[in-house]
Amino acid sequence: MYKDVLRAMAETGFYPVVTSVILVVFFLFFSGMFLWVLRINKKHTDHMAALPLEDGTQLSTKSREARHG
Repeated sequence: MYKDVLRAMAETGFYPVVTSVILVVFFLFFSGMFLWVLRINKKHTDHMAALPLEDGTQLSTKSREARHG
């Protein structure tokens, strides 16, 4: 039985091997990203989320209103 399966796999060509390898690579990548997201520090993500809003200067309410209409 195993010989028949291996023979059938050999006759299919290169395409199934390549697609299987690509599937495994994507699965490992996204699994790794998922685990990284679960393990990341909440304090660090809050700091990184606020970075685009911080430019080192503090605007008063009047200057904010003047800039935004």
